[in-house]
Amino acid sequence: MTNTIKSRVETATLPVEQLVQFPEFENLEAFIESKFLDEDFDVHVWELRALSQTCQMTLLKLRGKLQDEGFSFVPQGIEKVVRGMLTGSHDRWYGPGSCPSHGGSGWEQITKFAGQSR
Repeated sequence: MTNTIKSRVETATLPVEQLVQFPEFENLEAFIESKFLDEDFDVHVWELRALSQTCQMTLLKLRGKLQDEGFSFVPQGIEKVVRGMLTGSHDRWYGPGSCPSHGGSGWEQITKFAGQSR
């Protein structure tokens, strides 16, 4: 791992309050200039959050302005799970890593547990 990548990873773990003290997060122009000097055209979420705090802009506005300048954005890596047509209609806990328990409609709890006489 090169020194710049290592410092980038260490910087990404800092809280936003400490990131805003770096000179590249002073304003939007300083951020764009530092990115061009580093020849880094990828923007991370943690950079957007720090820049949003110093510029007093929403993430959406910042993202639009940076896209106009030619920057691209690094995805966060969160996998989206979409229920398809073949998914059971009573499967409330559908998704990767979920247990194969099917929630059902609720009548099972009444007929098997509460409605059961001993």
